[in-house]
Amino acid sequence: MDASRVQDTIKGRSPRIEWLDAARGYAIFLVFYGHLMQNIGSPENGASAFQEKLIYAFHMPLFVLISGFLAKTVFPPLRSFLKKQALTRLLPVLFFSAFLFPISLLHHALSGDRGPTEVEGRFFRNWEEICAHLAVSGEGETTPARHRLGELLTPEARFAVMAGVAGDSLTAAEREPIIRALNDLLDRPDLFGAEHFVAADLPTTARRQLEKNRMALTDNEELRHANWTLALWTLQPGSFYWRWHQSPWEGLGMGLLMTLKGYPMLNWITWFLICLFTIELIHFLVGRFLAGPVRVALAIPLFSVAGWFATIDVGMMEDFWFVRESILLYAFYLLGLLLRQSGILDLGRSRLYPLFLFVAGTAVLFLTFQLNPGAPVIKPIVLINLSQHGHPLYFAISAVAGCVAVVGLARLTPPFRLLTFLGCQSLVLMGLNGMFFRMGNPILVDMVTVSATQVSVTFWCAALTGVSLIFCLPFIWFLDRYLPQLVGKPRQKGPLLPALLKENG
Repeated sequence: MDASRVQDTIKGRSPRIEWLDAARGYAIFLVFYGHLMQNIGSPENGASAFQEKLIYAFHMPLFVLISGFLAKTVFPPLRSFLKKQALTRLLPVLFFSAFLFPISLLHHALSGDRGPTEVEGRFFRNWEEICAHLAVSGEGETTPARHRLGELLTPEARFAVMAGVAGDSLTAAEREPIIRALNDLLDRPDLFGAEHFVAADLPTTARRQLEKNRMALTDNEELRHANWTLALWTLQPGSFYWRWHQSPWEGLGMGLLMTLKGYPMLNWITWFLICLFTIELIHFLVGRFLAGPVRVALAIPLFSVAGWFATIDVGMMEDFWFVRESILLYAFYLLGLLLRQSGILDLGRSRLYPLFLFVAGTAVLFLTFQLNPGAPVIKPIVLINLSQHGHPLYFAISAVAGCVAVVGLARLTPPFRLLTFLGCQSLVLMGLNGMFFRMGNPILVDMVTVSATQVSVTFWCAALTGVSLIFCLPFIWFLDRYLPQLVGKPRQKGPLLPALLKENG
C-alpha cells in the first residue's frame, strides 16, 4: 500500500481507486473536448457533428455512474449529510460563479458587443413557430421585421418555411435551407432599419445593435453579430439568448436568481454539481431501502421509467434543482453502485476482460448513438441539462455502452499520473471550464483552421483541449494550495481558511 493510501486509511477515508480516477480523467477531458466541439462545429462540418453527438450520448451519465460507484450505504443524520453536501457540492458552485464574474467583466470590456455571427438550429426551440414568423402570419411588434426577413428568403428557404407552417415536422436537413438563407442575409448592412422596430420593446442587448450605424460598419463580424441579434429577437423574442448574453452587470441579479432555482447562469458548467446534489439527496432518502445488489438491480429500471416520464416535456430551464432529471440519472447512479456491490468489474485478473468491456462497449455505442434523434429542439444530440434525451431505448443503450467502454479503457490504462491527476481534480476543472465555455473556446477556435474531416477535427480539438487543460494547471495549484475548502475539499486545512468540516463529519 503506498503512502497516500496509508494516510487515507489512518484518516478513515476510502483509499483512491486508480482506475476510477482514470475514468474521471477521461470524462473531464471529454467535457473540455465536447465544449470546444460546439465552437468548431457547423452545419457544413459533418465530422464535428458526428463527434459531438457521440460524446454527448454518454459523457454526463458517465460522471453519475462514477459517483454511484462510490456511493455510501451507511447514512449519517440528515443535518450532517446536508452540511457535507452543501460544502462539497453547493459551495463550489457559488465559488466558481464568483470566480468567473470578474473574468466575465474583463472579457466584456475587451470584446465589447462581439458574439455569435451565424444562425444555428440550437437557438430555435419551436420550428413550427419560426416558420410561421417567417411566413408573417399573425400580428405583433415583430411583424415589420419578420416581413423583412421573409421577403428576402431564397425560394428554397420559402418552400421549407411553408412546409413548416403546414405542420410538417422539419428534419435537420429540411431546416438547412432556412438556416443557410438567414446566414446569407447577415452580411447585408441594410437588412434592418429603425422602421422595422418602431413598435418593438427591444431588450438592451438588441437595442444597442439597432442603434449602431450598420451601413458604416467595416468589421464584417460586428455587422453579422448586429444583424444576428436583431434577427434572433425578431424570430424568437423569448429566446434564452437574452438570459445568457447580457453584460455581466446586467446579468448579475438574474444570474443569482437563476442559481437559486438550480441553474447557475454565472458559471453554467457547474450545473452538474447542483444536479449531483439532488441525485445524492435522492440516494440519502431511498438508498437505505436498497440493501444488496438484488434490490439495487430491481430499482434501476424503476427509476429509469419513472425518470423518463418525469422528464417528458420539461420546459427550458423549468426543472427546479434538476429534480425531475435527477430521478432519471439516479438509475445511472445505482448502476455504478451495482457494479461495485456485484464485483462484476473484478472478474478475473486477465487484461482480456477490460479489453472486452472496452471493445464491446465501443461497438454498441457506435452502432446505436446515431439511431437516437436526440433533442427535438436546439440540436439533434442528447442534452442532459435540458432533459433532452431523444429516444428512450437508444439513449439508455448508448449511455450505458459509453460508460462501459470508458470503464474498460480506464482499467486497461497503465498508471498514468497526468490522467489520474485530471480525475482527482475533475471538480475543479469543471468549474474552470466555465472560462472556456463562453469566452476562451471561441478565441482558441478562431486561431486555427479546421477542415471538415475526422482527422482535422480530432487533431485540433484534442490539441486545443490540451492547451486549455495546461492553462488550468496554475489555477488548480493555487486553489488546491490556498483555498481547497471552497472547491470540494472542506476537510482540508489551508493557509487562508480553517477546515470547514471535521474528519468524521
